[in-house]
Amino acid sequence: MSLTEASLFNVTKTLYQYKLKAYLGFFAALAAAQVTGVLFSLGGAGSAGMSIGTKVFSITMFSNETIVFVTFLSAFFVSVMLTTRGHRDNDAVFVSNRLSSNLANGAFLFTCCLAGGISAVLGGVVLRLAVFFYTGGAAIASRNFFLTPAELATGFAVTTLYLLLFSAAGYLCGTLVQISKMFVVILPSLYFGTMILAARDASVREALLSVINFVVQESSLILLALKIIALAAVIFGIALLLSNRAEVRK
Repeated sequence: MSLTEASLFNVTKTLYQYKLKAYLGFFAALAAAQVTGVLFSLGGAGSAGMSIGTKVFSITMFSNETIVFVTFLSAFFVSVMLTTRGHRDNDAVFVSNRLSSNLANGAFLFTCCLAGGISAVLGGVVLRLAVFFYTGGAAIASRNFFLTPAELATGFAVTTLYLLLFSAAGYLCGTLVQISKMFVVILPSLYFGTMILAARDASVREALLSVINFVVQESSLILLALKIIALAAVIFGIALLLSNRAEVRK
């Protein structure tokens, strides 16, 4: 028996460092998903045509929405995977409890969100460069094409914040599934049921839009950060409380 009692901070730090080394495959999968998103985005997000007299013009629009979308999906599924039994059993190797395990997972997910936010925005830059060199730049509308350092920094911050929210939601969903496998059916049913009700009922649609606009229609970056961080903390806190119902190792 050791006379030195491990502190919560030290155990969490050790677990976090372990996860960074053990789960490098998560970062590789994220990079692969983003590269795939870039390749799909090269085909353009939409096109339009018009004619003036005998001249015909064709307009192709490019967007990094696909890159951001696959990054969000990756963050969600990584969060869910961290709650599975296999990953929980890995934590049991250390002198840990449910709290230290959850805190280490939260720190790891934040790192993933930070890396994902930066790489997603840079993926958009790669897309712009590919289009620029392919077309020669002469046929590109310069408006909103070139980004300033401030716009890049804002893009990093906003993407990371939304990834944090998606990660917290994924972690809560994964925790619920670990408590009861019935949530594998309940959660998708709840999602699609809400979508159907929103399509049929204007009051439900307005209520849903008001919730979405709370974290979407915010012009101040500081207020947006405060809203999302608070919301993500609440969601993650609920997952932490629920996870106390399960043992560290089953």
